[in-house]
Amino acid sequence: ASVHEVKLRTTTHDSFLFECHSLDSPTVVHEARRVMQREWEELGCLDGRGRFRCPADFAVGRNWGKRSADNPSGLAGVS
Repeated sequence: ASVHEVKLRTTTHDSFLFECHSLDSPTVVHEARRVMQREWEELGCLDGRGRFRCPADFAVGRNWGKRSADNPSGLAGVS
């Protein structure tokens, strides 16, 4: 199934902020998790733990901006 346009809005340290159509968010989360949590062969093995994997947590929300006069509902709908 195809999804609407997905935009990478910002990256900060170890965080990524994507913008997508709300109906596409489960697909975007699934695909990002699949990429991040794969075994990274190029990073080798960790002693006693096998190949490196990057743990990934996700949160989905309608508005990730801070509350302000221009954005009175700041962080509304965050789950």
